[in-house]
Amino acid sequence: VPLGQEPPGYQHDFTYSYRDSRGKQGRGLLIFPSTAQAGSLYLINQVPDPGAVEFAREVAQLRGHPGQLPVETTTGFTLIGAFVEMVVAPGWEVDYPAGSALIPSGQFIRFVPQARVGEGPSPSGTMLLQFRSGTGTLLAILPGFIGVVLVAENRVLNVNYLPALATARFQAQAAGAAEREKLKALAAVHARYGEFDPLVSPAVPLATWLHGPHGFDPTLGLYAAYGYAQRDQVAEVVRIQRWLAEDPALPRLFDIELLAARYPQAAHSAAPDISVVPFTPLLAQGWALLTPNNPHYLPLHERLRAHLLPALWTTYTAEGVALARSILHPTTL
Repeated sequence: VPLGQEPPGYQHDFTYSYRDSRGKQGRGLLIFPSTAQAGSLYLINQVPDPGAVEFAREVAQLRGHPGQLPVETTTGFTLIGAFVEMVVAPGWEVDYPAGSALIPSGQFIRFVPQARVGEGPSPSGTMLLQFRSGTGTLLAILPGFIGVVLVAENRVLNVNYLPALATARFQAQAAGAAEREKLKALAAVHARYGEFDPLVSPAVPLATWLHGPHGFDPTLGLYAAYGYAQRDQVAEVVRIQRWLAEDPALPRLFDIELLAARYPQAAHSAAPDISVVPFTPLLAQGWALLTPNNPHYLPLHERLRAHLLPALWTTYTAEGVALARSILHPTTL
């Protein structure tokens, strides 16, 4: 099913196996609609496993938000689960258009590059997004992508970068969209519990979504790079770094550069480097690797570290947001 065009009856099916208290094996099938607001339970055998039910709900929640900004939009974000208090994105005009009816609760943020005067600076690759609760995050602005930001309890649960409808990348990826989005949702839920293992072969190899004519998938690339690094699969981390560098439409992502910098065979970028975005880790687990001996470490990272909240994706306290704002765009204060 093409991204952004899921029919009302679109659903997520999960099968699982279990063993009951007497050692008898059984199988179950869970069916959830794409909205993940409710689920229908169809049993093949015995009582459903509560853990399987919860896991299925979480995956369905992350797959249930494929809505896009208006078709002419090529760069932006969809915010779900929170409301925007402030957006700071130097070099960009920001507005908040009405978005897709598929997500009536979503708030949409559209970016258009500001007109440059002479040899003025290029638009920033980093956005500061603050929620009404006061917490916030720093995210990469990827031209040609819509980032779907899912927030729960004022913390960033997931960011799914999807190709904008008006781009050739969207057309190139449409054929395998459903399978790719399922894989990304599974990776996000596994990563939340520190269990994502890219070595477990999915139905379609990860390389299919990270390298080839359809281009690099930023969200899947992030989860895969961390999964490989946790298992000391050096060659795979370096390969992901190279695949991203070979995609001419994308900047380098801070987390992937951070991970690759630990290996001498990686192609290292000088730090600081404006082509690496944002200027902090996207996933919170990256902060544990951001030490003074890493070439991407800067003193500002130690100042921001004190204001992190427990979350899968980096989320700052209100004090951290104010500090990030002063770093990103000091003239706004």
